[in-house]
Amino acid sequence: MSEAYKVQHQKRGKKTKNAYIKLLPPGLKSYFKYLDQDASYSIDTQRVYAMALKDYLVYLAAQDAKYEGMSLRDLPIQIFLDKTEADIRNYISHMEAAGASPSAISTHLQGVRAYYKYLERTHGSGSNPVSTSLRPKVHRRESYALSPAQVHRLLKGILDNNFYLTEVEGLGMRVITITPEVRMRRERLVSRNYAIIATILGTGMKESEIIGLDMEDVHLEDMYFDVYREKKERIYFTEDVRDALADYTSGGAVPSDLFEGHENVEELEAFAKTNMCSVNIRAMAKTRFQTEDEHLLDDIERRARCYRFAGRPGLIRSSHVTALFVSMRGSRMQRRTMDEMIKEMAATYLSGSIDASRFSSQTLRNTYWSDVMRSSGNAAFASAQMGRKTFAVDDLIRAGANPNR
Repeated sequence: MSEAYKVQHQKRGKKTKNAYIKLLPPGLKSYFKYLDQDASYSIDTQRVYAMALKDYLVYLAAQDAKYEGMSLRDLPIQIFLDKTEADIRNYISHMEAAGASPSAISTHLQGVRAYYKYLERTHGSGSNPVSTSLRPKVHRRESYALSPAQVHRLLKGILDNNFYLTEVEGLGMRVITITPEVRMRRERLVSRNYAIIATILGTGMKESEIIGLDMEDVHLEDMYFDVYREKKERIYFTEDVRDALADYTSGGAVPSDLFEGHENVEELEAFAKTNMCSVNIRAMAKTRFQTEDEHLLDDIERRARCYRFAGRPGLIRSSHVTALFVSMRGSRMQRRTMDEMIKEMAATYLSGSIDASRFSSQTLRNTYWSDVMRSSGNAAFASAQMGRKTFAVDDLIRAGANPNR
C-alpha cells in the first residue's frame, strides 16, 4: 500500500465517519475525540462505531414514545442510561429480525459496548449492559491452503484462458468452454489476474495492501515492494512474482516488422486497437481498407493481439494513473472487484477440487504461509511478510513445522 493511497483511504474513512457523527447528538463529539486522540483508534474502527451508535439510537428512540418525531441530534445522552442486559437482548432480536448476520451483530455490539465503557468512566453510569457473553458466536469457516498441484492448476488455467464461469439457464453457474468472443475480451486481463494471484501466493500480502500499491512501490530488479503499514516496510517477492509483474507492467513486445512498407500505419494501428476484441476483425479490415493483402490482414490481427495482451499499459487511459493494478476502466482496482476476480478464477480453474464457497484471498495467503513453513519453517519471516504482529503455534503445527524452532 503506497503512502499516498493510505492517506486517501484515511481521508475517505474520516469523511464517512464525520457524516455519521453529524447525525448524532453533539454530546458524542467528546467520545469520538477520545477515540481519535486518546485511545488512538483507527479511522475505520471509529467509522464502524459511529455507524453502530447511529443504528442503536434509532432503535432506542423507536422504543420510547416521548422521543417520537425527534431527530437523532436532539436526543439526550440520558437515552443511553439505565439500560439492562434485557434491553440489549431485545436489540439483538431486533437486528436478527432485520436479517443482520451474526458477524454484523457482533460488530454493532462491540461499538455500543465501547461507548458504554466510556460512559462508565466519564459519567459513572454503572455496569455495562453489553456483556461480552451477549455477543453472538460467529462461526468462522476453517481456513485451508492449496496444494502445490492446485496452485499449478490455478495459475496455468489463468494463462491458458480456455474456460469461464457463466450462468447457464436452468443449471445456475457452470464452468464451460470459452467462446472466441469471451476469450478475446478476457485476454486483456490475463496478465493482470495472473500477476495479482501470483503476488498473493508469493508474498502473503492482503488484498487491501495490493490494491494500494503504486508503480513507484514496485522494485522489480531488487524484488521487493514498499508497503506502508504502521511504518514503511519492504515486502520481498520471488523471481516468479517478478516475472509476472514484469509481463503485466511492460506491455509486452510489439513485433518490429508490423505494417512494414505501409504508409497509413497510424490508421492501421488505430483500427487494430479499436477492434482488438472483435472475432471478425479480419473481415472488417478487408472492407475498411478495401484489401485482399493477406500479409497486411495478418499484421492487423497480430497488432490487435498485442493490444489485448498489453497488460497495464493497455488498460490505463491516463499517465496520471499511479496504481499498479487497474480495472478495465483504467482506474485503481476496487477491493470488491479484486475479491470477485479471485473467487471467479478459483471457481473456474479449481472446479471440483475445492469448496468454492470457502475460497477467498485468505486461502492464497494461507498457501503462502504453508509454503514457507514447508520450505524453511521461518515463521518470523512469513509473519512479517503477511503483516501479522504475532503468529500462532497452531498455525505452525498445521503447516507441519516445528513450533519450537
